[in-house]
Amino acid sequence: MAAEVDVVVDISRLEGWVPIRIYPQGPELMVDWCYLGDETFIDPFFSITIESLLQEPFHVLFRQQTPIGVLEELYLSHPGMNPTGLIFHMTKCGSTAITQAFASVGNLVLSEAEPLEMLLNRGPMTPNISDEQLVSWLRWMVSALGQRRTGAEKHYFIKFNAFPITRLPMLQRAFPKVPWIFVYRDPIEVLASLDELPGCMMRGAIRPDAVGMDAASFSNMSQDEYLVRLLAHYCKCGLRWHGSCGRLVNFRELPNAIWTSIAKHFNVEFTGEELVAMQRRLSFNAKRPQEKYSDDSESKRRMGAPRWRELATKWIEPVYEQLEAARTSLP
Repeated sequence: MAAEVDVVVDISRLEGWVPIRIYPQGPELMVDWCYLGDETFIDPFFSITIESLLQEPFHVLFRQQTPIGVLEELYLSHPGMNPTGLIFHMTKCGSTAITQAFASVGNLVLSEAEPLEMLLNRGPMTPNISDEQLVSWLRWMVSALGQRRTGAEKHYFIKFNAFPITRLPMLQRAFPKVPWIFVYRDPIEVLASLDELPGCMMRGAIRPDAVGMDAASFSNMSQDEYLVRLLAHYCKCGLRWHGSCGRLVNFRELPNAIWTSIAKHFNVEFTGEELVAMQRRLSFNAKRPQEKYSDDSESKRRMGAPRWRELATKWIEPVYEQLEAARTSLP
């Protein structure tokens, strides 16, 4: 049976619903919604929670959609929580552990929420949208995603995919006083992790000009060089902008930095009971909660070094060293 699609303009009918994607419909940009009710985002990623909910019979049969302008009405009449902190990263470097620690003590945590990522990617859906309009959409979307579910949430954290660090100036226009962190890791360890997940950052998934590459060199670039230069670009962005409400975090500082330097930067405090709960959660793998956590840094360095050393030395290790110099010079 096909799902019944209900185009909604009455925001009172959106209570308990959450935006899950945006898409074009003629000249209009539309928002697709999923009924969340009192469920919370405790999974490692936004998509896991949503995909699980969409398997339920209610969601198979019923959907709600709105023009994107309805988000403004919701923003003005039912504003969500203000973000406490934003989390950026170079990928495969411990950012999910941070979000899982925060989520384990009742905070509202969004991890790579698709509707936000789609707005920031500035893809075919928003080619002619002004920066001012995009800033407004970001505020509205963050507010719609930031509705309290239990009523007990104290803080609201948003973790993005790796790419949005390149859109930091836009996010700072939308949320100028919100502190943020950029998490990074030894490049060889990151590249070894990407070796285990071929295709997750495939060449061509992002326009070359969006990540500091010219089209001519991009066309002759190997997948390995593309990956290394892509990671280097993300790190350069974190380095370039970290002095404005930002803090640099090395994977090696985790997990203790979560409840020390990161908590201080985000201006949050945790009780002794919350600290125990976070430590308990992080004794398991952040992305695979059924597995015990084990530090794989040494094995990744052994596994990744032969293949990646030359490219990493040329493209990414210099900026990694600059990140380390900047991080260790901070109080």
